[in-house]
Amino acid sequence: IQFIQQENVEVRLYDKTFLHGKAYIFDNLVVIGSSNFTPSGLTHNTELNSVSLEAEARYTREEWFEKFWEEARDFQEELLELLEASRFGSKEYTPYQIFIKALYELQKEDIEDILSGEKAREDLPKSKVNLAEFQEDAVKRAFSRLRKYRGVLVADSVGLGKTWIAKRIIEEFGFYRRRKFLVVIPAQLRGMWRDEIKDLILAESLLSQEELAMADFME
Repeated sequence: IQFIQQENVEVRLYDKTFLHGKAYIFDNLVVIGSSNFTPSGLTHNTELNSVSLEAEARYTREEWFEKFWEEARDFQEELLELLEASRFGSKEYTPYQIFIKALYELQKEDIEDILSGEKAREDLPKSKVNLAEFQEDAVKRAFSRLRKYRGVLVADSVGLGKTWIAKRIIEEFGFYRRRKFLVVIPAQLRGMWRDEIKDLILAESLLSQEELAMADFME
């Protein structure tokens, strides 16, 4: 940041088209190649660069670089603002701003789907499981994750209805889609889950964690 703030440093942005060329231009030579101006690009990556002297360096500077430089716009202040707001800067954020940022990162996929107009929610059939609105939303998001990642972890706090959310997911797979399912639970919850599965008019498919941990389980 201090380097960019110097009076003898200029930064411009060419945004008329995608400019992908990389050249490091000095008075009497030019380096043209694949290396980005990053620690990895300059020191670690396997790159391919060509060094040209005198005439080619002059052409690259006067014909190629100057053309794009003149068409580019000043970007120095904008870049400094971006850097100050990043982890490299000194800008301080309130706890509320950090909380909102964390929420956004957690919900980013859903937010982007909604903003882009894409269908972000599952259309699920009528259910026997009576859920609160926030639980229905959790079920729909769970199915969205299942569709995309083929797996989902529901990790709500105690008392927010993970059992009912799981029951609704089981209903969808076991009853409506006629798919096989298995509920792995602590042994003391077997009776409760037996009743919940029976309520869905499904065959019991329960396995306790204790049974799963037995040495002869796979025999």
